[in-house]
Amino acid sequence: MVDLRIEQAQQQHASALDMLEREHWDDGTRPAPPPPSPFLERNPIAHTWVAVDGHQRVLGYVVLGNRTPFASNAHVLCLRSLVVAQTARRRGIGRQLLDRAIAEARRRGVRKLSLTVLGSNRRAIELYRQQGFREEGRLVDEFCFGSEYVDDLFMALHFT
Repeated sequence: MVDLRIEQAQQQHASALDMLEREHWDDGTRPAPPPPSPFLERNPIAHTWVAVDGHQRVLGYVVLGNRTPFASNAHVLCLRSLVVAQTARRRGIGRQLLDRAIAEARRRGVRKLSLTVLGSNRRAIELYRQQGFREEGRLVDEFCFGSEYVDDLFMALHFT
């Protein structure tokens, strides 16, 4: 484990979040090209937490949000994104960010924390399973990267 703290994102983290998002965005992790707008314009600070090391470097982030704007779906919180810098992977940072997201979901009193993950992202799937997430659905061959078709998995952690 690396010495770090998980904290609410601040405006001062904006450029690091933009850079980390661009670093992470490739055909193996995201099904669409990166959006042109800055990270914090699309992801409210109130829903974003960052992993910051002792040198004030942002090594990762997690973003939560509502799955839909409907009151009938307000009991579900969605893990929209979890990213760890390539140079900081395999040190427990993703697990700490996920733990923070789970704690926030519990604090908000939701019944379920959901997410989607590409079937090719085996490390992420294993991390989610270790933290209690279970597959709830699968869209087979939903995305095509080059000549490889990849499933889109729906996973969730229930709090009831």
